[in-house]
Amino acid sequence: MLAGGRLWVADRLGWLAWIDITTGKRTEVDSGFPKGDTIVDSGQSLFVGSDGSLWALDQPAQVVSQLDLTDGTVIASYQLKYRPSNMVATATDLIFVNYYDDRVTVLPRSALEPAG
Repeated sequence: MLAGGRLWVADRLGWLAWIDITTGKRTEVDSGFPKGDTIVDSGQSLFVGSDGSLWALDQPAQVVSQLDLTDGTVIASYQLKYRPSNMVATATDLIFVNYYDDRVTVLPRSALEPAG
């Protein structure tokens, strides 16, 4: 995902990195996710909002987190009630789709809990 002038990549085990698109240098960051736990099934785990914000979706744990564009740390997160398959982030809402039961959930971004 391209956000904040960086290419962000994540794997299924919770590792997060960004790549400088000018130099190609890769920088590993600590996302705060437990390492070694699968955070994504068959869908993607990173999303860029319409406002350029960066989001991580931990599907099995049913948690969505907004990530800081400078260091990848969690800014705020929310424990979802239903396990999402995919998401879209607008300036005001997060929209989740659950392919398992065709559920669509709209969550106001203001409902997220600050990290810490």
